Amino acid sequence: MYGVAGERSLIEYELPWLSGYEGSKPVRVGNAAVKRLQIDVYGELFDAFYVARKDGIAAEAESWAVESAFGSHLEQIWREPDEGICEVRSERQQFTHSKVMAWVAFDRAIRSLEEFRLEGPLEHRRRVGPHG
Repeated sequence: MYGVAGERSLIEYELPWLSGYEGSKPVRVGNAAVKRLQIDVYGELFDAFYVARKDGIAAEAESWAVESAFGSHLEQIWREPDEGICEVRSERQQFTHSKVMAWVAFDRAIRSLEEFRLEGPLEHRRRVGPHG
């Protein structure tokens, strides 16, 4: 994530002197999302890779290696509560959207392995994800 002027560090801070839209304090600048767990992102990422392959963009060895590493990480965290797509600022929770998108990630990884004959742990992915 980058700021409008190309900043790479978007430290979040509040502007207490501003009332916000229709009094919706606090007004925040920056983004603390880097500290939040959002499991849904994996589904969006894996679906993008899958759709790209369906549209004829070949899987490079490097991109498949990164995707496989993300899949291995997702195996470890998909059952965990997270902050969800709306980035709640309370305790992590079990969000349906996050779990559905984890399912999408595993589904697209499995489809990629099957349809594009990529190297990887097909049976393992079937067992460890929401499909299993």
